[in-house]
Amino acid sequence: MRLMNLSKISKIFFLTVLMVGTLFAKETLTPDKIFQSSGTVQDIVYNDGKLYAGTSNGTVEIFDTQTTEKIEQIKVPDIIDFMGDS
Repeated sequence: MRLMNLSKISKIFFLTVLMVGTLFAKETLTPDKIFQSSGTVQDIVYNDGKLYAGTSNGTVEIFDTQTTEKIEQIKVPDIIDFMGDS
């Protein structure tokens, strides 16, 4: 019975050391490019070298992925629901 407890404890110790060790194994990642939008981005789509970002303030912003410059900004009209609220 004592040997079984020692074996179980050694397995738990080994797994704990392994899991904690993997937390520090990955180096910190930094972004290659940063795109500045006018609001928080809710959805993004990449197509033909362009990045389309839908923002929380009702705009779709189109970025060139090579230069990270904003090409165009499309304002989406406010949606009025069945109660008349926007």
